[in-house]
Amino acid sequence: MRILLINPPVPDINAIRDHYRADEEMELNKRELIGPPLALNDIAGALRNEEVRIADLKFENDEQKNFDFEKATYDELTSFSPDIVGITCLTAHVNSAKKILKVVRDFNQKILTVIGGLHTTLNPHDFSMPEVDLVVIGLGKRTMRSVVDAFKADTSRPDFAKIPGLGIRVNGELKFTRQQSEMSRKEIKEEHYLYYDKDEYFPDRDLTSRYNYIIEQNNFKVHYINTSLGCTDKCSFCGLWKFASGYYIPREVPSIIREIKTMDEYPAIRMVDSHTYGNIENSRLMFQSLIDENIQHGYIVDVRTDTVVKHPDVFELSAKAGVKVAILGFEATTDEELEKYNKKSSIANTIQAIDTLHDAGIWCAGNYIIGPHYEEKDFERVEKFITDHPILFAGFTVMTPYPGTPQYEAMKDQIINTNLDYYNLVNSVVKTKLPEDVFYNRVVDLYKLSQLARVEFMKQAGMKRPEARKDT
Repeated sequence: MRILLINPPVPDINAIRDHYRADEEMELNKRELIGPPLALNDIAGALRNEEVRIADLKFENDEQKNFDFEKATYDELTSFSPDIVGITCLTAHVNSAKKILKVVRDFNQKILTVIGGLHTTLNPHDFSMPEVDLVVIGLGKRTMRSVVDAFKADTSRPDFAKIPGLGIRVNGELKFTRQQSEMSRKEIKEEHYLYYDKDEYFPDRDLTSRYNYIIEQNNFKVHYINTSLGCTDKCSFCGLWKFASGYYIPREVPSIIREIKTMDEYPAIRMVDSHTYGNIENSRLMFQSLIDENIQHGYIVDVRTDTVVKHPDVFELSAKAGVKVAILGFEATTDEELEKYNKKSSIANTIQAIDTLHDAGIWCAGNYIIGPHYEEKDFERVEKFITDHPILFAGFTVMTPYPGTPQYEAMKDQIINTNLDYYNLVNSVVKTKLPEDVFYNRVVDLYKLSQLARVEFMKQAGMKRPEARKDT
């Protein structure tokens, strides 16, 4: 069975970038690491013994000017002749994914089309359309494996009705099977996470080896790993906790170590968890095991500020194990804003976390949410904070109420732009209180100031960027 898995492009719509002068460095382009579509690598790993291809059209689109992703999709279909096409989808992918699906359906109506990912999990009815046969809701590894098996058993009249986590298009409507949201934590962990000795499916990273995922600053090859599923918290702007039905499930440490041992070619490994340290004892064991087994990589982790404050010893251990950068969602510079986002933390924690991580030798990459309601005084407050508490990289995302999140429900009456191409954290889809040009220029000012603060911080700390390994 031939299965083509596609990562759609994100449309190049960026109001912040458009307010930079052409001769100025575009540091905000580096807000996101250039990395692989791990969800597709993960699904491919569960489809062992099948013929699978991954087309990362997002990477291609980001790298090439005037990239024609619809033609690229047609070329992949022509050269590979898949029986099944699966697409992963975030909110900013939606319109691109729909165009890809039309290309697939026009190419061959017999191809089984499947779409999954965070947006489809939160908003499955957005893909109740003739070009879609199945919508995957929640974790996709076990679901996709079962879909492929059912399709192989009978391609003319496959029976998907008993496969959990699906929306099946029947007579123009989606009919839902038993959903993962109805399952216990134990059932999700044992039947859908698939990281155990008896049934261990690691991502197939060879399928994206044709794409050059590197960290530009030091030319390190990078790949991703997940060490946990879900999140410990339920921030109002985020839907990832819904993706795991509200559970937080850490992986068994021996499984993580076994997988990392297969990743020797990647000097940099990002642990793409919502919260790498959500189970602190599990994290302690993981990093101690990396030390004990002398497994050497540079690691990038995600962590909450209050966890850093509560467990400074674990971050000293993490640094010894090779953690170089911690990504933190600072989000705000006042406790009132943090409360609005349901962060359950404080600005005092933010400040102490920065100091604790720096003391341990771990660089901080932190993100701040810039609300459309911001006035000059709000921008001035953020400017003072990032100057007083400089870090390796401060990023600024425009508040975006994503469909399916609590924030969307609270703000949907304020939304003035429903074109999902703009839902990429660099465009305001809510009317800004300041004139629009002034608002975006002030965000640009924040990026410029954060660059100056970083230079001064690195100078004072005597820090240098790490050099690339000679074998990369």
